Amino acid sequence: MGNSEYILNCEGISKAFGGTQALKDVQLHVKPGEVHALLGENGAGKSTLMKCVIGLIKQDAGTMEFEGKPYQAKGPVDALNSGISMIHQELNPEPHLTVAESIFLKRENTKGIFLDKKAQNKRCQEILDQFNVPYTATTKMKELTLAQVQMVEIILKKVSPALYQALGIFLPLITTNCAVLGIAILLVQKEYNLGESVVFATATAIGFSLALVLFAGLRERLEREDVPAGMKGMPIALLTASILAMAFMGFSGLVR
Repeated sequence: MGNSEYILNCEGISKAFGGTQALKDVQLHVKPGEVHALLGENGAGKSTLMKCVIGLIKQDAGTMEFEGKPYQAKGPVDALNSGISMIHQELNPEPHLTVAESIFLKRENTKGIFLDKKAQNKRCQEILDQFNVPYTATTKMKELTLAQVQMVEIILKKVSPALYQALGIFLPLITTNCAVLGIAILLVQKEYNLGESVVFATATAIGFSLALVLFAGLRERLEREDVPAGMKGMPIALLTASILAMAFMGFSGLVR
């Protein structure tokens, strides 16, 4: 190990599942700019090796280096932060979306409260031009071949910030749904009248919308700003989610 000639260097990778030896003393050496093909029958261990590289599973033996440094991803997000991602065989694109809409799904360009498709398409086309692909930002996904869809997935992995990959829209949705559910239960227990319940429910809906707007802004902000190390990624997201969850309680008249 320690060979800076390789961008990715895997030595002696072994992995067993019960009594089945999926990988045994596998070597993989990749130089910068190289394209490698892993060939083998079903069950030969191709996906297992890639899952070890991205940290989806941990090898039983063997070591890896990436860019000349010891490397062991704790999970796909950790691998993505290091610069490694995996495009899975099973693709499920939305056929009626354009390439631009697919790449910037859940982090669209906006102008105020409206989508700015012109700016989004321009931004996407600038990215596509770097990869010299034979389709444009406005091409529908259903018009692409399987290989072209895979290329869109590769570009998506390349340009998406790690926080978006880790959280996307799911954390604010989970947080707000839990808050709304808790509020609904507490409102029933407090036996508010119809008028009070309508007011609190409306305020909760406003809080839900505010959460989505704030998280969208946070996600875009983190792409461009220098965030202190202790506040990067998951910590800042969870902290913001906690503050918003408390805000929902206040919105609903449950904290007075």
